[in-house]
Amino acid sequence: MLKCMLFLFVVAMWPSGVLASEDDPSPIDAAVAKVIAAYQAKSVMTVNTTLTLVLDTEKISETFSTRFDSDGDLEVTTPNFNCISDDGYISVTISGLDAVVLRRPVGEGPAKAMADIFRTDEVVPWDVALRFQKTPGDWISRMTFGLMPDSSFTGVSTGVMPGDDAPAMVLEITSSRGEGKLYVEPDSGLVRALVALISNPAGPEDVQTKLNIQIDTKMVKALDPPISFDTKGRKVVDSIED
Repeated sequence: MLKCMLFLFVVAMWPSGVLASEDDPSPIDAAVAKVIAAYQAKSVMTVNTTLTLVLDTEKISETFSTRFDSDGDLEVTTPNFNCISDDGYISVTISGLDAVVLRRPVGEGPAKAMADIFRTDEVVPWDVALRFQKTPGDWISRMTFGLMPDSSFTGVSTGVMPGDDAPAMVLEITSSRGEGKLYVEPDSGLVRALVALISNPAGPEDVQTKLNIQIDTKMVKALDPPISFDTKGRKVVDSIED
């Protein structure tokens, strides 16, 4: 699992294209803007993202979750680290080092604080980037953990969600390593799925990896349990080096 995560994080992030004029956006830009607005609405929500890679008979799957409160607090849970932002502080624990917590003021916001702590914005989850960053950058690359770098949206159409007949707004994606489709709820602007075929630059051209990302988002009145972090019994440090 750890080897898989380290591999996914090595691909550098690339800036995304600039949206067209707000007075006359293209259909693609309008669709992307709808998605961004849905996550920047400060709603109380939980987001579970499950990424699955399939190559021949080999299958790798990872799940990541985020809980957002309306006041800017959040909780991120991943296989390698957990992050909680509450009461003006951000607290990070690393898997296997539960007796230690990295804790510092949240500063300019959770997304910037996470990037500063790990010294790379590659660890900032896609939904956190959309929520807290005015210009979220290439959030498709973040969603795919670098497997679709330098991505751009090249088309938009109507369709149905993978696996059911629910209506979908479908955004076509092109990247330097493959093409895919992003499935969005047309009314809410929330992302439900991403499906793509990914090529390995160092491998044969005809060998592709199937990428399937399923996203379960729930809007709630209040988070249960509330977001909080107790440092009791833990060594508190303020940098990864400590």
